[in-house]
Amino acid sequence: MPGGRGEATETARGCAIRELEEEIGVSLSENDLAVVHSEDKGSHILTIFRANLTALPQMKSEGDESEEIGVFKPRDILAKQDFFPNHRKVVEKVLAALP
Repeated sequence: MPGGRGEATETARGCAIRELEEEIGVSLSENDLAVVHSEDKGSHILTIFRANLTALPQMKSEGDESEEIGVFKPRDILAKQDFFPNHRKVVEKVLAALP
């Protein structure tokens, strides 16, 4: 899951667009993103977006630190052994809230 902290004047959507480009090489517009979860964590606001795409864009084959890049079903991400525990909790919460 691409992610990172926003820069000083950056919106959450702007941060997501920048991180997608930097981490997986995908360029999207703000209109391509829909908020599925937002949570005030005290020191920051965690926002999770869903990308609305008509086709799967070309992506990098691996991350800058050799991490796996691919398209996964949400349940498959949860099954990954190296998925960060804090990220796992949030994804589980988001999935439980979906219709």
